[in-house]
Amino acid sequence: MSYEPGRELDVIIHNQVMGLPIEMVDEFYQSEEQRQKFLAATDMRGAFSHSHFDEHRLVPNCPRYSTHISAAWQVVEKLKYLEPELTWSDESHCWYLSFWKAKNQTAVLGSPHAAHAICLGALRAVGYEAPK
Repeated sequence: MSYEPGRELDVIIHNQVMGLPIEMVDEFYQSEEQRQKFLAATDMRGAFSHSHFDEHRLVPNCPRYSTHISAAWQVVEKLKYLEPELTWSDESHCWYLSFWKAKNQTAVLGSPHAAHAICLGALRAVGYEAPK
């Protein structure tokens, strides 16, 4: 699984790790009536594609877990019962997040950015796999 930092990953973390519903905010349409018509006519399964975000300015109303360390730390707090450990590797120049009590502890993923590493590790810890 390879997730780049950004809003798509933030949405997955918000829903799958934090257990919170996704609320989409439409910055393109000016009125609530226009927004409702757009949402009713749109297949929301495609709402998270990059072209959809760019074209319609439909954005998730959730923290930027994968790019802001303060938001990512909320993920660590949520999963503290799994005994997280964030470490830096001078050899690979990456941050790694391990969860000592998670089933998948041995399969840690790294990133040069701590917030991104936290998200990758959290997804692995909760057993999330992207739909095929």
